[in-house]
Amino acid sequence: MAARARHQDITEQADKMPSLPMDVIITIVCLVASVSLGGLLVWLEHRPREIGRPRLVPTTPLLLLCALVVVLALAHMVTIVTGVPHQGRLG
Repeated sequence: MAARARHQDITEQADKMPSLPMDVIITIVCLVASVSLGGLLVWLEHRPREIGRPRLVPTTPLLLLCALVVVLALAHMVTIVTGVPHQGRLG
């Protein structure tokens, strides 16, 4: 009986906790993943390279892609938080 009462208390507490919408979670995951991948790519680019051995991963275009994803994720977060979609310069 005590375990059942404890489970019911935990369930009631979980129901009272605020939850994030799925859009926010996905955006945060994309933002964190892009920043992490960008950090890894910067680390790879700064490693010393052996003469005559080209890098197999083109880090510069991937860094630009990571920066684009970060900007888009931040714009999406602003849209979610404010409720007003970004219209840009052309309206």
